[in-house]
Amino acid sequence: MRTIAIAVLAFTLSCEAQQPSDALQVAPEVMAAQSISKTPPLYPPIARAAHVQGDVVVRALIGTDGSVVDAEAISGPAMLRRSAVDAVLQWTYQPFLKNGKPMVVQTTVTVHYEIAKEAPPSVTGSPVRIAAGMMAGHIVQKANPVYPPEARAAHVEGTVVMHAIIGKDGTIRNLTVESGPEMLRDSAVEAVRQWTYQPYLLNGEPVEVNTVIAVNYKMEATSPPPPPARVRVSAGVMAALLEKKVMPVWPPDATRQNVNGTVVLHVVIGKDGSVIEADVISGPEVLRPSYLEAVQQWQYRPYLLNGEPVEVDTTIAMNVLMAAER
Repeated sequence: MRTIAIAVLAFTLSCEAQQPSDALQVAPEVMAAQSISKTPPLYPPIARAAHVQGDVVVRALIGTDGSVVDAEAISGPAMLRRSAVDAVLQWTYQPFLKNGKPMVVQTTVTVHYEIAKEAPPSVTGSPVRIAAGMMAGHIVQKANPVYPPEARAAHVEGTVVMHAIIGKDGTIRNLTVESGPEMLRDSAVEAVRQWTYQPYLLNGEPVEVNTVIAVNYKMEATSPPPPPARVRVSAGVMAALLEKKVMPVWPPDATRQNVNGTVVLHVVIGKDGSVIEADVISGPEVLRPSYLEAVQQWQYRPYLLNGEPVEVDTTIAMNVLMAAER
C-alpha cells in the first residue's frame, strides 16, 4: 500500500494589532445570545477528502457596531482554521452595551465541522433535546425584540425564558413562555418567532429540536440630571478662582471722614467667570459706589460642577482700612 503524504499549511491570522487593551472580555454564551447573523463555514475540500472533523475555537474582536473586526483561530484542526476564521469575520451581533454605551468586545466562538456519514438511517421520533448554548451557535437570523413602551415607562427589566420547538428547516415551529415579566412576554415571543437557525443534523439528517431560548431586557442607563443653573459657593472658595481684581478708587470724602470698616457685596458670577450682578449689602455709604464699580470688573475662572460651568451666587467682603492704605 502506497502511503500518501498530505502537506498541511497551518493557518494563523494574527490579531495582535487589533486587540486593544480596553476590549471588554465577554463569555461566549453571553455573546451567543447577542448573535444576529452567522455565515456557515465552507468545508475545505482537502479536509473533507482527508476526513478531518472537529471544532475550531476562534478568538473574535467585535466592534461597537456589532461586526467582527478581527478573528484568530486559537485551536482546532489546521485544515479547518482558515475556513472558520473566514466565516466568523462575516458574523454580526447586537452591539454589547455597558452603562448604555456600545463596547468593543473580545470573546471566543466555536465552529463545528462534521462530515455526514454515507447512507445514514432515517431519523424519526420526538424532537431532540439540545442545550440553549449549542442552538445559539446555530442562529442564522435574529430579530431584536421591541421594548414595550409601557414596560419601559414602568422600568420593567428581566429575562423571558421560552420553550421552543425548531423545525427541520430551522424555523420556529412552536413557542411557549416558561417565565419572565408579564409586560415583556408578548414582545419576546413576537421577536423569537422570526428567528431562523441552521438545520440541526443528527447522523447527517436534519431533525426537530427541543430547546430553551432566553431574551434579556435591560433599560439603558439614564443620563445624569443637568447641573443647576446657579449654585451657592462660599467667598473663600471663589477667592481662590479670582483671576482679575480691580481695586476701588478711594473717595477724597472718605479720607476726610476717617472712614473705616468693611464693605460687603452680594454678587452673581456668570458661567464665563464675569460678574453679571452685584449689589452692596453693607458698609460705609461714601465707599459703596466705588467698591461696586470695582467689583463689577472682576474676572474669575469658571466654577465647574460635574465638569460643567455654572453660575455662582456668593459674597465679597473688602476691608476698608486695607483699601485706604493702598
